[in-house]
Order: sequence, then structure tokens, then C-alpha cells
Amino acid sequence: MEPKILWTYLNIADPIVAWETYRGVLISPDCYRIEDNPAISFWQLKFLKNIESNKSINELKLEMIRQQFYSQKISRFRGFYYFEDRETAEKAEKAANLWGVGYMNPFCLAQVAIDAKSLYSKMDSNWITYYLSKDNANDDWMHKYWRGDICPHFDSPIWELLVVARGYILGTELRSRAYENIKNNNPTTILPMLEQARIAAWLDSDLGHTAPYIIQLGTNRYKVGFIMDMHDAKNDNYLHRLKQYMENPENKSRINYEDLKLIDRYNKFSVLDARVKSFEFSIPSNLNMHFDIKKLSHK
Repeated sequence: MEPKILWTYLNIADPIVAWETYRGVLISPDCYRIEDNPAISFWQLKFLKNIESNKSINELKLEMIRQQFYSQKISRFRGFYYFEDRETAEKAEKAANLWGVGYMNPFCLAQVAIDAKSLYSKMDSNWITYYLSKDNANDDWMHKYWRGDICPHFDSPIWELLVVARGYILGTELRSRAYENIKNNNPTTILPMLEQARIAAWLDSDLGHTAPYIIQLGTNRYKVGFIMDMHDAKNDNYLHRLKQYMENPENKSRINYEDLKLIDRYNKFSVLDARVKSFEFSIPSNLNMHFDIKKLSHK
């Protein structure tokens, strides 16, 4: 079966998103698990960081209602956001200012291939545009959003897909710009690991994949931290496949030897320092009794 082609915007100004973009594989949280729970979507980080805002309260309420009434729908905390075609993506771009998403522009638009059998939920994003920032008297609009109803306040719907899939970025232009962002704004010593992570993705390994997690610190106290997968660094099967790939003359043009050799120059390598992006938060008291964060967090 032919893969399904979708469109999304990637904020390559963010070093971690740029890292994942250069790897070339976008892994939605439910396709990748550590411990008992998956990671969370990058999209939700800004809401958790400003958790007292109307937008954040409404995002938490949306998840509460989904958990209680529409559990078959893909969570906004775990699904990756895509659009079915370029036209829809460009329509969404016009609403980006209302969403507070500055990176939704032609320079960050990516075409992505996913498995045609991937799970997804389809909703009209106009509900989010119209209601998310408001202090609403009731939550009826949230039920309509999850049911897939069309928002009546606009001329036409802007369908967004919440997808559970591994997405493979098509083309190299955006990935090349992501690489330049990383190279220009981080220590040179991270480049060998970046190249290893890119090669690993090509070899169907998650080595170097980085994602945000909610970590429970105490009673209603949480931290968002970032974890990089290093499991295959000691996986003999993967290391054997990597050795074969590196020694194959046909792959010579596909390997950035210059970055790999930086290990010899510095006698060390490093990874992205995501500590500055970590933050702590608590669920607002009026929602704490109802929002089941156990489905999203780790102990």
C-alpha cells in the first residue's frame, strides 16, 4: 500500500525540533515508549509552561473531556499535528497568529510520508482558533471539536489531523536548514552525535531520538524534561549493521565524515543541552481533581 502524504510545520529554530528534523523521522509519542508511558507532543509544551493562561486551561479541559467521553480519539498531548494537503496547511498558516505559532510559514513547511494504515483523528481546527484563548461559559464547543463537527464561525473548516505514526520527511531542503541551525547555535562537539543519529534513523534505529516527558516530582508537582535514546549504542545487532553501512563504498556520499571525525579532533562528543528548556508546573487547583495526568506522566 502506498504511503499517505501529509503536511506539517516544523519549528527548526528550536534546537530539539531541528535535531529531529535533521534525523528525518518524526516519531509521535505513542509510537515510541519509555517505561509505561509515552512522551508528549512538542506542541503542548508552551501550554504547560504557561499553565495558568486561558489557552492552557482550555487545553487541559480538552484532554479531560477526551479522556472521559472520546477516549477513541487521539490525544492532543500525544498526536502529531498534520494537514491532509498543502492547501489546507496554507489555510492554517493564516490562523497561526491567533494560535500564537510564529513558525507556521513557508520556510518551515514539510511534506511527510506515513503508513497509510496509521491511526488518526480529524477535527476542525477553527474551534481552537475561535475558543481556545477565551474564558468560556461552558465546554460545549469542546464536545463539538472532538466529535468532528464543523465550526460555524468561519467560511470553511481547516481540518487538522492528530496522527499516531512515524513520519518520514520528504526532500532535503528543510533538513539542511535544520542542520545549519544546529551547527551555528550549538557546540561543535555535538555534530558527531547528530550524524550518528541521522545514520541511525536511516538504519531504522531510534538512537539519538529526543523527546519531551512529563516527570512527576511530588503531589501535583511535575517537570518537563528531555530524554535522548541511546539504547542501540550498546546493541551488537545495530552496531553490526552500522559497521556494514559505513564500510559499504556505495554509502560514501551519504555520510558526513567531516562531522564524524570531529570526535578525533576533540577526543569527546556531546549531545544537545536541553536543561535550559526544562521547566516545572502544577495542575491548577480547579482542574486537579479531574485531570488524569497519570496517563501522561512518569514517576
